[in-house]
Amino acid sequence: EKAASRGIIPITMSRQTQSMVRPQAWNGQKVKPAVALLPSSIGAFPKITLGVFFRVYDDGRKRESELLRILRFVNPDEIRFHIMGSGWNSIVDELLAKGVEVVWQADFNRTLYDRWVREVDYVLLTGRDEGAVAMLDALTVGTSIIAPSIGYHLDFNSKLVNFANTARQVGKIIAPELLSRRQIYEFLGPTGWRRYSLEHLQIWSDASSRIRQRGRYK
Repeated sequence: EKAASRGIIPITMSRQTQSMVRPQAWNGQKVKPAVALLPSSIGAFPKITLGVFFRVYDDGRKRESELLRILRFVNPDEIRFHIMGSGWNSIVDELLAKGVEVVWQADFNRTLYDRWVREVDYVLLTGRDEGAVAMLDALTVGTSIIAPSIGYHLDFNSKLVNFANTARQVGKIIAPELLSRRQIYEFLGPTGWRRYSLEHLQIWSDASSRIRQRGRYK
């Protein structure tokens, strides 16, 4: 406020701080302090990670091709798969060819599995069989689940369980979270520096205009 009392308009880093500084008189007008929110230091988009923890069978009983169909409803650049289980060779190759990030562990690794089932955003199940142990593990550690409405999946009335019987339904489940991440990333991510620069440009433009009005510049 001391600076503002000398005719200097402060630039604050939040609207809360902006509201704490009294508007100052400029050329007979009350002017609020400016605000410019810093961008984040994170460079890469925070993808949604889907954990897939089962092996693939020759008869296709696990409907593993659903992973490819999901790409019709989401941006391949915004999701990644952590896959554990054998038989995924052809599906992983197709996912990679479509630009999807995939981390694949063919052999079961208990230490890695225990970590992944906690770290992923969703445990994804696609098989229309009685159920999958990965669902029980995900429930135990509090990880969200996307699973078909079949078998003992239906025995759990939990907010963690999202029922999806088609790839389209999987896309609808994760779409709101992707939208939220995209909006925040566009505001605070690398493109946020453009917003930040434009905010400062507007601040200096407004200040320059007020100074000219006071006759400091001819």
